[in-house]
Amino acid sequence: MKHDLYTVKVLIFLISISSFIFSCSTTDNLNTTYRVYPNNTPLTGNSLSWSEFIILAEKGKLSGKYLLTKGNYTVDKPINIRGKTKVEINGEDGLILTGSFDFSKPNKVLKTFVLHRGNIKLQNLNFSNVGSCISVAKNSNVNHVIIYNLKAQNVHSCIVVDRNLNSFAYDWDIRKVKVVGYYRVAIRISGKNTHNFMLSDLHINGDHDFANNHCFKGGIQIYNSAYNIKVSHAHIENNIGNCEKSYQQGDGIEADNKGGTPKNLTFENVTVQNSRDGNFDLKAEHVILKNIVSIGGEATRYAFKLWTYNDYSCFNCELVGRFDYYVTLVSAGFQVQKLKIEKSQFQSSFIKCQTTLDREPPKLDLVDNPLSKLITGKDKCINEIL
Repeated sequence: MKHDLYTVKVLIFLISISSFIFSCSTTDNLNTTYRVYPNNTPLTGNSLSWSEFIILAEKGKLSGKYLLTKGNYTVDKPINIRGKTKVEINGEDGLILTGSFDFSKPNKVLKTFVLHRGNIKLQNLNFSNVGSCISVAKNSNVNHVIIYNLKAQNVHSCIVVDRNLNSFAYDWDIRKVKVVGYYRVAIRISGKNTHNFMLSDLHINGDHDFANNHCFKGGIQIYNSAYNIKVSHAHIENNIGNCEKSYQQGDGIEADNKGGTPKNLTFENVTVQNSRDGNFDLKAEHVILKNIVSIGGEATRYAFKLWTYNDYSCFNCELVGRFDYYVTLVSAGFQVQKLKIEKSQFQSSFIKCQTTLDREPPKLDLVDNPLSKLITGKDKCINEIL
C-alpha cells in the first residue's frame, strides 16, 4: 500500500514537472529581450544575427522581445513570422530595413514582414524601398496586432491586409504611422473576415521623386467586406494616379464594394488633400465622417464622391481649395451638418447627382445650413441614368 502511494506521488510529481517544462517552453517570455544585429556584426550575450532572427521567425520559434539594434538590415526575402506565443519586435533609433523596390519596375514586389499569426507587437520600425512593410499571409489567423511608430519611405505599399486571402484579421491597433512616397497604397484593409481596426495619428503622403505611380493609387483603401474600421487624427495627401490616356485616378480614402460591401466605417479628425479623383471615394454602408477637412488641388475632381448607399453622414465638414464638384452622389444619401466652405471654389457645380439603374435617386440633406439656398437650378439633383 505504501509502495502504491509512493508510486502515485512520483507519477503526480512527474506529471507536474512535465507540465512545468512544457509551460516554460510555450508561455510568453516577454521578460527577456534579445538583441538582434545586422549580419557580419560580432555577437555577445543575449544576441543573434539578422539571419538567425529570420530563421527563428520562419520556424515559429520567436518568443519574447526582440530589439533590432541600429544599423542597415537588408531585406532580400520575405520574413514569415509564424508561431503562437506573444512576440514584440522593437526597433532602435538608427534602424532601417532596406529593400530593392524600384519604381521603374513596380511589378517586382518583395514583402518584408509577413504575418502568419497574431499576438504580436511591432514598433519603432523604419522601412525604405520595400515591396510592403507588413502584410498578412494566406489562410492565416492574425489577431491582436499592435503597430506603433512605423515609418516608411519610397515603398510599393506599406501595411497590407489584401483581398482573397481567406484569412482572419481582427483587433488591430495601428498608431503613429508615417508613410512618405509609395507607388500603390499606404494602408489597405480588406477581407470578409477582417474587422475591428483602429488607426490613428497617421501621416500619409504619396508624393515622391519618381515618375511612376499605379493608376489606382490610394492613401487608405478598404475593400472586400471589411467592417468596423475607425480612422482618426490622420492627414492624407498627394494621391495622383498615372493612368496614361485613361480616366485619371487617385483617391485619398477609398472604400469599394467589389467582392463585398465594407460596413461601419468612421473617419474622425481627418484631413485629405490633393487627390486626383476623389479625396473621399466611398462605396460602403454606415459611414460616419466627423471633423473632416477636404482640400482640393490643381486637378481634384471631388471633395466627396459617394455611391449606392443612403446612410452617409458628415458632421462639421470643411471644404478648402479647388474642386470640379464639391459633392457627387451616385444613388447615395448624404446628410451634412455644419458644412463650412473656406477659400474654395468649384469648376463645374456644387453637386453632381446620378442615379444608377434600378436604384433610388440620390439625396443631399444639408441640415440647418444656409448653403442649401445655393443649390438651385443646375445644381439640383437630376437623375442621370448610368
